[in-house]
Amino acid sequence: MLREYMATFRYLLFLIDIFLVLPAFYLTYYLRTVLLSDLRWFSKEVAPFSDYVSLILYLIIFTPLILNLTGAYQPFRRESLAKISKRLLFSVIIVMFFSGAIIFFRQEWIYSRSLLLGWGSVYFILIFFQRILVISFLRSIRKGGFNYRRIAIVGTGAEALEVITEIQAHSFWGLKIEGLITKTDEKSKEFFGLKVLGNLHNIDQILREHAIDEVYCTEFPSRKSLEKLRMACIVIGCPLYIVPERKKGFNCKISVEKLGPIPLVSYRTASLARRQRFIKRALDLFIVSLVMLVFPLIYLIVGIAIKLDSPGPVLYSSIRIAHNRRRFRCHKFRTMTKDAENLVHLLKKIDEIDGPARKSSKDPRITRVGRFLRKYSIDEIPQFINVFKGEMCLVGPRPPLPDEVEKYGFSDLRRLSMPQGITGLWQVSGRDAVKSFRERLKLDLAYIDNWSLWLDFKIILKTFPVIFKGSV
Repeated sequence: MLREYMATFRYLLFLIDIFLVLPAFYLTYYLRTVLLSDLRWFSKEVAPFSDYVSLILYLIIFTPLILNLTGAYQPFRRESLAKISKRLLFSVIIVMFFSGAIIFFRQEWIYSRSLLLGWGSVYFILIFFQRILVISFLRSIRKGGFNYRRIAIVGTGAEALEVITEIQAHSFWGLKIEGLITKTDEKSKEFFGLKVLGNLHNIDQILREHAIDEVYCTEFPSRKSLEKLRMACIVIGCPLYIVPERKKGFNCKISVEKLGPIPLVSYRTASLARRQRFIKRALDLFIVSLVMLVFPLIYLIVGIAIKLDSPGPVLYSSIRIAHNRRRFRCHKFRTMTKDAENLVHLLKKIDEIDGPARKSSKDPRITRVGRFLRKYSIDEIPQFINVFKGEMCLVGPRPPLPDEVEKYGFSDLRRLSMPQGITGLWQVSGRDAVKSFRERLKLDLAYIDNWSLWLDFKIILKTFPVIFKGSV
């Protein structure tokens, strides 16, 4: 019954989101053509509303699909409003991004881009306040004793206390703790102010006598007892959530996967869902395709400058270490003299990076043009070829050299646990001002532990002012 209710509720949200596309567009059109038409920035004439029917139909079809792909219709009982709003905003940005691209490539669609941007802003405001109303309504009825779930917690240790504290701190989740289930017989009838319902040996009787909607297992004495608990929950029809053992020190993503019919609990660094990986790769390819349109011109101008400045090839390719220690050939515009590899010993006395990496702003091997290219990161543009080939991403830790990796400690290898990128967190957090390898590693690991599409988007936006400002 609860599953059917949630499915109906998500379907209703889906229909409302579709319905709001047209009012948002009409409101934006009215603001643009009537209320704001006297302003200088909006003085340009806009096509009649009827000319936008094709775009509106496209938005009606495409917008809810993107919202669904980004998880906007997942249950949000235990999600914060900030997380929900970020997901909605990211979804609307994706819609506008691809809509703008389609308008650009389909020249017969002569639409106002400011109107599309305005629609995105108005639509986000409408669906955001719609979600606020829905969440407020659900929280109010939960306070009234409705739409809550009765739960039982297996265990009396630190993990159980952590779960209890989290649930009690978020009463609006609508989770009511009926009591605790111990591993074995306990003399005490109460832990943490909650009554003991019994122990795992009589789990069948506990679930028979108490109306339990969910069971949270924080500890169990053996696989046999866990299997008994699992079977009892299956018979009753209540979900069983197992709190996995977690080590302090770094974050990891925990998920359930399958090896054929065999379920597996996966501990993985920075694991994105399949749809998120798909969107990330699609964004990479879209941006790469735009860069490739102007790459021949950039290559011609930069190539002439490099050739006039010093002898040698235009491009420089070096072996780098990628995700999971795979090797690939990384491309850059040449910024050093052609015999730079033979002069690497010159860096020993002027190296500004403590640790395995090597870099110096006073490197004598860098040419005049090369210094300019490095300052504005123009030398990195050929790496979009690596992104297109799937060897790199737009955002991620920078790919290190093989001899640098040989000097890594074992824990430092976690830096290679995800795809390498052109820009990353430490590049937008001080760039060349971050001289310490350990500080750079710390920032890279912070990115890995908190990897999300939203974080990628923020880093891309922050990269532009860093590039235009230049580095020493």
